[in-house]
Amino acid sequence: FAPKSDHVQLLLEITSVSLIYGSVDQTHIDFQWRTSLHTTPSFQQTFLTPRWRTKAGHVLWKNLPMRRKINIIMRAAEVQLTVEHQLPALLYESYPIKIKIKNCENVDIHSATLTCTCSSSDDTAATADDSLLSYSIADSNTETTAHACSIKLDTITEAAEIDQDLYVRCNNNRPREITIRLSYERLNLHCMKEIAIQLSVVNPFSIQFQTMGMMMEPLASLRAQEPFILMIDTRCTSIIPITIVNSSFKPSQFVISDCAIESQIDNIQLKLDEVVAEGFCLRTQPIAAPIVQNLLVGEYSLYWKRSSHPNIPELCTTFSLSDFNVEQQQVYIEVNIPNNVPLQEPFQINYRIHNRSNIVHEYKVNLEQINVVVAVSGSTVTSLLVPPHSSSDVTYTLVATLCGFVQLPKFKLSMIRPQSQDVDESIEKTIPTHIFVVPSSKTE
Repeated sequence: FAPKSDHVQLLLEITSVSLIYGSVDQTHIDFQWRTSLHTTPSFQQTFLTPRWRTKAGHVLWKNLPMRRKINIIMRAAEVQLTVEHQLPALLYESYPIKIKIKNCENVDIHSATLTCTCSSSDDTAATADDSLLSYSIADSNTETTAHACSIKLDTITEAAEIDQDLYVRCNNNRPREITIRLSYERLNLHCMKEIAIQLSVVNPFSIQFQTMGMMMEPLASLRAQEPFILMIDTRCTSIIPITIVNSSFKPSQFVISDCAIESQIDNIQLKLDEVVAEGFCLRTQPIAAPIVQNLLVGEYSLYWKRSSHPNIPELCTTFSLSDFNVEQQQVYIEVNIPNNVPLQEPFQINYRIHNRSNIVHEYKVNLEQINVVVAVSGSTVTSLLVPPHSSSDVTYTLVATLCGFVQLPKFKLSMIRPQSQDVDESIEKTIPTHIFVVPSSKTE
């Protein structure tokens, strides 16, 4: 028998045909045919099951199982199978792939099946691949994984072209191969077309955290009950632009905020190496020990997606902010100062000194005149008594004689009682040193 394909004529020789069924104690061969050149074939005994035993002397042929051992693709599928996608894939995203199918047969294609499978190209990986393939966005955002997905396509009319979306979610950075296969029956023959694409997976962004004092000075450790600024920088690390849809910060039980916490970044597009930053003003709760290590500040979440596909739902990536050290300072100075002051008009600066110890503190306060640009009205040296776990205020009246960003007199605090303790010199770094002076609005 000589089946004929479109390009070449193939001759297939049938060497033997056998129809086998059996019973529990012996094997029966009802029909066997072979060529004279072929040796007698060996047959494996197959036992009858209750579903295909004889009934009234007849074999239940409909219940006989067919065991096919070899599948020969007799005919190539007359279709064009192409894909559109934009590498690389971003970690955890629903990577979009558009599959295009064009019917090149001279008839309609019925009951076609589209099957997509994923396999990791890293055979030495210690863990199994954890990819998810799906044909819809809703399925691609689930927490389960599937290495294959299949769909029955509607009738593809002659010369028609259809599109099918595929979404691949990659939960690790290993490269992987996606195999896309279209199969259908034509003239009682199995037809198949297959293509494979290689996926590379990269991280979409990197996060950097930094704590600063109220003067924007970097902090090696936090101070209990003192305000600090948490700065968060997000850098795009992919050649694929991403959109930061929104962000959120959830403080831990050890941290409080004096104002409402709101996102400062929304719908911002980032390209490779571009950075977006936001900050939160926070305060730690009182601590029992002098030093607390590895304090959890809170959780920071970013909502993002690929910029080129706005219809894809955003993903949420959450970071845990821990490993912060907190120290209990006995003295803390809180300064209340205007944002700007008019030229040659008096203004006030208030210094509130907190005593967080269990004993009474007596301080010597000195406002040291540095230049005549900002003059001090009244006494610049005084003593201050602060009860335990309380605070006392010192207020100065000053006058600026020059416009611009001018230097303030230096505030110095020293301990009088108890004499065994000294004021930490790092406190001076938290005190404002300059003020902005604007022209006066008074008319002559």
